[in-house]
Amino acid sequence: PQRPGDTSSATAVLAHATQKVLAHHAVPPGTDGAPLQLMAARNEYEPFLVVLSGLQTVSAVTCKLEAAGRLLPTMVYRVGYISVVNITDCQSLAGPGDYPDPLIPDVDSFAHEKRNAFPLTVPAGENRQVLVDLFVPPETPPGSYTGTVTVEVGLDADIARTELGFRLR
Repeated sequence: PQRPGDTSSATAVLAHATQKVLAHHAVPPGTDGAPLQLMAARNEYEPFLVVLSGLQTVSAVTCKLEAAGRLLPTMVYRVGYISVVNITDCQSLAGPGDYPDPLIPDVDSFAHEKRNAFPLTVPAGENRQVLVDLFVPPETPPGSYTGTVTVEVGLDADIARTELGFRLR
């Protein structure tokens, strides 16, 4: 896996939401070109992470998954970090550092207003995360679906897009 100190190229990797990715730790191994596998039932949310590393400014993250002829709804959140200095849990293996915790929505789910999740700057030598919460409506037929996550890097006209695949079953 790429070390966070390597700023030669900005990367985006999909990961399961249960993975804990600290700001200064190695990026988890990617899916080696294969789509990230997600499993969800109808009327259920299934979250996943987009782990960003390398010096970059991310202007937007979008997710498109079509099922039965319509896009499944998603919510996108920037994952904030809190600094933990005194570890009181002796089971913690990571020790003091910046831990992922608060979720800052791209669009507020109550007021439907744009919030300050983006642009998101990924400092050199660090990771940042975006959580995508995918909702499977109750009327969605069972099956296997594929979709894309698009990461837009840059501001204004200098936007580069990276598409990452995932599969929902």
